[in-house]
Amino acid sequence: MLETIEEGSTVELAIQSVARHIRPSDPAGDDIAVKWLVKALEICEGRNINLLLYSDLSFWVERHEDAVRLCQRLNHPNLGIVFCGYHWYAVDGEDIQATLGEVAPYLRQVNLSGSRRSPLGFGNVATIEPLDVVSWTISHCSGRLKRSVLKEWLAIWDGWKEATLIVS
Repeated sequence: MLETIEEGSTVELAIQSVARHIRPSDPAGDDIAVKWLVKALEICEGRNINLLLYSDLSFWVERHEDAVRLCQRLNHPNLGIVFCGYHWYAVDGEDIQATLGEVAPYLRQVNLSGSRRSPLGFGNVATIEPLDVVSWTISHCSGRLKRSVLKEWLAIWDGWKEATLIVS
């Protein structure tokens, strides 16, 4: 795929699994992921493609800390992180300030939505809701992002009252 998409693209990568025996967030899978990412990033560098790690509930890269761990290890300019408010809330939902601080050096994109704890949601954990229906404090998140992380808000999409912020 990386060889055929348009040069200069951005790819959000959610790593679902690295091996059958390795559970979500287990650092034992780092070497496997790094081996693949090194090859992918060689292609990305040559084609000016940004590869953004996307943390996803029940995936191997489940927590934003997992994505940070990979970014720190690889230290590649074409590798970054998407902060997804829903997945942060569904997986952890604690200490957003610390999470954003840790993610900040690698943050390239932000995806926010409202959410509430509910067995009717994805993974029987939480629902995705409009921004004004929220159990976690989105104002703390957006305030922190504006103050210390985002250099420039390039795009805000408000189709479902969901915001996607792209960081320059």
